[in-house]
Amino acid sequence: MKQTRSLYTQANMIIRKFSNASLGTKVMLFKVYCTQLHGCPSRSATFEYLYNKLNVAYNDAFRLLLKEPKWCSASKRFALHNVTSFDAMIRKLVYSFWISLRCGANAVVHAFVNSDMFNCSQIVRRRHAILFNF
Repeated sequence: MKQTRSLYTQANMIIRKFSNASLGTKVMLFKVYCTQLHGCPSRSATFEYLYNKLNVAYNDAFRLLLKEPKWCSASKRFALHNVTSFDAMIRKLVYSFWISLRCGANAVVHAFVNSDMFNCSQIVRRRHAILFNF
């Protein structure tokens, strides 16, 4: 919930302070300020609920920035303005986390990740299925 409010706050700040700026400047500011997600929620019963709320907030913030109505397609607007969609951003975050685990300097984590007990392909597929309901 805190990230959702923060996302709306950042978008409103951009809209208010940069109302006279060009659309390209607003899109660049959205990329800088609104795509920084810190700390993924832990896997719990409320994960899907929080994920959906954050997805809606991300789409709404971009629509507010473009002064588009709520019923217009956010994914089309993301593609037109070369902005990463929420799902693509989450996939990038998961992948970068996975790479940091694989290439990290921590010997214990590195040994565990590269061991036979830790089957990467099954865990990644299972996690992806949980995240995206496949």
